[in-house]
Amino acid sequence: MNKRKKESISRNLQIAEKIGNRLLMMSDINFFRNTRQREYVDIRSLMVHILYNKVKMPWVRIAEYFEENGKKMDHATAMYLEKAYEENRDRNPRLIEYENSFKFEKTIYLPTEDTTDEEQIYKMYLDLKKEYETLKTNCVGYAKSAIKDKFVNDFFIGIPAEKFDEVMKKITQLKKSWEWKEALKQ
Repeated sequence: MNKRKKESISRNLQIAEKIGNRLLMMSDINFFRNTRQREYVDIRSLMVHILYNKVKMPWVRIAEYFEENGKKMDHATAMYLEKAYEENRDRNPRLIEYENSFKFEKTIYLPTEDTTDEEQIYKMYLDLKKEYETLKTNCVGYAKSAIKDKFVNDFFIGIPAEKFDEVMKKITQLKKSWEWKEALKQ
């Protein structure tokens, strides 16, 4: 293993340690304890979710991290915990609070021995493409909303405050008349 990969593995583990310590303090649950109790499994699944999705740590490294801290785990168990996280989160709202307390500026990509630089760059490309599509969709929605809001604001500008209730009453009557006419057509 070359020096760069050793350093990146070391950085991955340092990041995992910081996240693990913070999660341990917040939840007051030692998720490294070898138990299948629901509360421990829930926090463990959150930890795996964060390490895999936010830190982009590979399954084998996640398992090694848990093993180094006394929790028996292999990569398949880590994969299962990540897959179960969504269900655990729906059942246990505290997990959402814990997850939201972690803020990542951007996805962390650290090369590992089982990925090449090209694979890392391709992962970055896919994440950026996904983020771009999300932003594009949101911008279109916000633009439509802003146009609608501007129209509504422009419509009500100039109506004296004492006449506002009267205007709202007439608009409500007009909407009801449309509903009645539509109901008669059917």
